[in-house]
Amino acid sequence: MLDYAVSFPRFWFALAAATFIFCGVQHLFSKRREYALEFLFSILLLYAGIVANSSFPWLKLAYFPFIITMTRFYSLNIIVPLSVLVPFSELRTFVITRENVTSEVAFSLFLVLTSVVASFIFSRLRTEKAEVSEELEKIKAKARDRTLDTEMASLGSDEIISHYFASR
Repeated sequence: MLDYAVSFPRFWFALAAATFIFCGVQHLFSKRREYALEFLFSILLLYAGIVANSSFPWLKLAYFPFIITMTRFYSLNIIVPLSVLVPFSELRTFVITRENVTSEVAFSLFLVLTSVVASFIFSRLRTEKAEVSEELEKIKAKARDRTLDTEMASLGSDEIISHYFASR
């Protein structure tokens, strides 16, 4: 029961794919990015099944780039709970033994810390981008006002070309 993805892989992946499709449709058709946590967790469930069925335990480290990549598109309110839910995507981590307790706690802690740091970095970049865009709009507005104040007449392209050839 604890290694359901390994014991019954066809059923596991069919159920995980159906969950992914269902949550993906709900997420894409919602107006306000609702169901984002469910959609991202369904992706993590698929990935947890792949990790459980493979003989490569180091594949578990790919959660880090996934979480960092998702901070580009989602806010801190989605990413931090998602990173907290990652250990729950593998049912065998519920069985606490002396061998795996420190590694699972360290993995979970560093994944949460990574998601918090990446979310803060991206939120700061978003605010800086908004400030720069706002400042650029102010500069453009001042330039438009200045051209209206001086009432400079714009020359047509034919006039510019004829003035250019006349000066030669």
